[in-house]
Order: sequence, then structure tokens, then C-alpha cells
Amino acid sequence: MIIAADTQIILAVDHAKGAVHDFSLFKWTLKAQSILATHQVLADSGYQGLAHHHKSSMTPKKKPRKKVRS
Repeated sequence: MIIAADTQIILAVDHAKGAVHDFSLFKWTLKAQSILATHQVLADSGYQGLAHHHKSSMTPKKKPRKKVRS
């Protein structure tokens, strides 16, 4: 799920047959380029790496393996 950071409006929800990573699915869609060009986005943890493609995006930080979240 991709949400506009300023308005909290859902911008994209997509699905695929089988096991497909959220961010891979998003990169394959045509909506991706238009959303990233026009919005600051807030994405769930399935979109780790989005910041490398879109500087004004936000995703939660993942907890390191075998460590307690602070």
C-alpha cells in the first residue's frame, strides 16, 4: 500500500498471483512512475529500498535480526 504523506490518501494497492514482493510489484506497474513524480509517499515495510528510487519517500525501519527494537 502506498499513501500520500500529506493527505493520507491511498494512492496504490496492487496484487499478483503467487509470491511477489510488494516493491517488485510496484516497480512493474505503470502507476509507479506517475505516483513517484507527483507525491511524497509513505509506504509500508514491504517497500524497503524505495528511498533509493524516490528521495522524498518514507518507509519504517526494519528491526535488525536477533536484536531488540528500541
